[in-house]
Amino acid sequence: MLRSGTILMIREKAESGESAYAIGKELRISKNTAHKYIECKEDAPPKIDLFSKLDAYKPQLDELMNQGIFNCVVLQERLQSAGYSGGISILKEYVHPYRPAKALPAVRCYGHRQASRRRLRNKSCGSRCSQIIVTSFGIQGLTCV
Repeated sequence: MLRSGTILMIREKAESGESAYAIGKELRISKNTAHKYIECKEDAPPKIDLFSKLDAYKPQLDELMNQGIFNCVVLQERLQSAGYSGGISILKEYVHPYRPAKALPAVRCYGHRQASRRRLRNKSCGSRCSQIIVTSFGIQGLTCV
């Protein structure tokens, strides 16, 4: 399988009058491969937008999301009461780009940083440690010099 850029080059060279043999020799591909892509003028078939079961309920869904409801199970229950018969997968796929990012809570470092450094210096490879990241969950990283 050739990349699209190579296929375009084959077609351009063929339009300028080069033979399949010359194109194959120049691009280091078989003349039969070059001939195949010269004769095949079709591009990929156009993408057809199909009707989704969710299309009729998108305005109601947008209204619920504007109210701050992003839980797909809750959204599905509310849409089913309005007559929605589709599954939750279509719903999840539609809601995903609108869902707000999860905010990670900041982890505070209390006064145990120096004690952890001293403990690690004794247990490390024997060299002086240059950077230690300590959180309330334990030591996250250690870099020795």
